[in-house]
Amino acid sequence: MVLAYLGRAVGYAELLRLLRISPFGAPAANIRLLTSLNLDVVYSKTDLAGLETMLQQGHPVIVFMRTGELPAGRTAPAMPCWLSATMKASCT
Repeated sequence: MVLAYLGRAVGYAELLRLLRISPFGAPAANIRLLTSLNLDVVYSKTDLAGLETMLQQGHPVIVFMRTGELPAGRTAPAMPCWLSATMKASCT
């Protein structure tokens, strides 16, 4: 979606190749491989305040979440999260 936002049409198969996606996924750091499309890619850790700042500056953001410690399967409780119009995170 970020590529579309930037006006860059990249086919799904090409994206899989560029990001070196395997049947088990890919490391989040592979997002840096998009620099081969002449894009500026910043891969870094931040907190909610940093995310808020990036969004307020108009930067498209991809958020990677570590899910290894989350319960898996159908018994896992739903934890919907969103950003409101005021850019404050809310999770229930």
